[in-house]
Amino acid sequence: MLALLLEYLDNTVRSGEDVATKLFAPLLGILPWVPGKHSKFECSADSEELQPAFSEAVRTLRTGF
Repeated sequence: MLALLLEYLDNTVRSGEDVATKLFAPLLGILPWVPGKHSKFECSADSEELQPAFSEAVRTLRTGF
């Protein structure tokens, strides 16, 4: 019963489908998470390797909008 209540009260957005159903707005794009130099999380990939992917995602979002 508690699990059902917690699921009902959960209003987090976890997917593109959640954007449409909970915010009543279309999903324009998704940007990848790029850890910064001051991030508390450990990342095995170098952030310089991820920078082009983030830049390309921003350009794609801008062009599509």
